[in-house]
Amino acid sequence: MEKKMEVFRGHLTECLAHFEPRIIGRKNMAARLQMAQFCGVSDVTVASWFSKTKTILPGGETLIRLLCYLDSQGYRVSELETVKEGSTIRNFLELIGYGLLSGKEAAEALGYQNTQSLWLVLSGKQASSEEKKLQMRGLWQSRREELRLKKEGRSFPADDQDDVPESPASPQPAIAGRQSALSLQMRALSERLSENEFGPFSSEEVTAIWELTGHLCALSAKLAGEHLGKRSVP
Repeated sequence: MEKKMEVFRGHLTECLAHFEPRIIGRKNMAARLQMAQFCGVSDVTVASWFSKTKTILPGGETLIRLLCYLDSQGYRVSELETVKEGSTIRNFLELIGYGLLSGKEAAEALGYQNTQSLWLVLSGKQASSEEKKLQMRGLWQSRREELRLKKEGRSFPADDQDDVPESPASPQPAIAGRQSALSLQMRALSERLSENEFGPFSSEEVTAIWELTGHLCALSAKLAGEHLGKRSVP
């Protein structure tokens, strides 16, 4: 697979600062949800990585997934670039970064007593024995095709279903995608609101809240009307 063209190079905090305009704000909700899904965290957690007042950066498995996500977007993050691309350590790290192995599974497979020892090795802060490297190489080779497909945004095994006719009852792809994105956005918004940590609000935030309230009221009225309509059908 052709490597994505470099967009920016720097330390993690610098790359996040450069990436922020693509991820923060109501109009970027879908991109933020995609990032959250890749990293295995909530939308709230992603937002905390870009906080102006109290930035909370991840560690361990989540950090590895964040580094791999930024790399997939064309960012050359110094903390990841220290691990040579194509090396045994980097290949194994990407199995975790792309969600094919959890940190716990990886540590157990290599015989580490805890994940902390594994993070030290993967970050280059601690040397790995040749025996451990052979184990890493074997695990990577057994799943390298899955990793390749993951990087290409495909599932494993490949879903080559071009010759399978669509079911007439199935929603159109564009509509289904829009509905899926809407449900993800609504769940993320619900999660944010359930945190119950609000105020004081700026005038811009008050305006946005009233706009959202109006949209939700209109949507509720529409759903209520549809429900009553279904009940009245003989």
